[in-house]
Amino acid sequence: MEEDDTGGTERQLIEDELARKQAELEELEQMRREADPAATSGNASRFSYPDGSSGISVLDKVALLEKVHAALKGIVTVANASKKLNLADKTSIASLSQDILAYVATLEIRYGEKEQEVTALKLKCAQLELSVAQAQTLPALPIPCVASSTSSADSYASRLKLPKEFSDNGCYFRERGVNWGGFCSTLHARMSQLRLTRPANEICEQYSAILLRTARERLGTRVKKEKEGYEWWSTALDRMRNEVYCTRRKWQASRRAGGDREKALHDQLRAVRIRYKLAMKDAELAFFRSVAESEELFFGHNTTCLLDFHTLNRWGDLSTPGPTLLRTGF
Repeated sequence: MEEDDTGGTERQLIEDELARKQAELEELEQMRREADPAATSGNASRFSYPDGSSGISVLDKVALLEKVHAALKGIVTVANASKKLNLADKTSIASLSQDILAYVATLEIRYGEKEQEVTALKLKCAQLELSVAQAQTLPALPIPCVASSTSSADSYASRLKLPKEFSDNGCYFRERGVNWGGFCSTLHARMSQLRLTRPANEICEQYSAILLRTARERLGTRVKKEKEGYEWWSTALDRMRNEVYCTRRKWQASRRAGGDREKALHDQLRAVRIRYKLAMKDAELAFFRSVAESEELFFGHNTTCLLDFHTLNRWGDLSTPGPTLLRTGF
């Protein structure tokens, strides 16, 4: 009997505690609605919390959300991002990300009355994204920002996205052997020259230009190396390779159903793959044969090269040495 009384008392205490928590959450929700009337108009932004959960239905996170808003002062800005910058130094980019966000938090952008699309600022452990955000209408209070710090298990390097106009020339900023301290100090010094009384779109353009200019001067750029193909490659081999890829995809899609269609596609794949491999070997053999027979190789400016070339047909002795180019005069 005493155990039943004890169990009933504990259950009552738990129910009372739940009721008290529910009342507190309802009070916080009411405070949030009063502070942000736009949240009830159907145009409210979707919130993301630092642990990756989203949506305002999790009422016990309202207090945390308001702390995030207060820390960033409701500002979502400032660079139109589209190009990735791979940064291997996680420590440096983490410090840089915090410095940039600390500066962004000091901005007070005045929004225009022109209807414009609202985007978001996302801060992740492995990625920093700065996006343009402007109000659809002139709000009475700052627009709530979207902050997130979810990590990515398959990404260890941070990325800083750059303006779209920089994405077409194939250049990337250097991330090794650079002065991160000088980059941050120069960036902060130039950010102090922003005219914050201008419209949001002009401030965003100025911010993007400053960020791009500072990265070019302090980090430097590197150009991606073009992939060098084989000398004997041709467009005909490209077409045959694409045919192999297409046939293989069709066969893979038919494997679940099975039947005669799957077997027919498998036979077709084997046939086109054999033709493709034979064509590659023929092209390679023809190229080296033309090199061996070239008069320029022996009588032109490449007289320091000696060629030891053994013609090997496809069904010949595999122990015969292949094409070898020997250089002398080193």
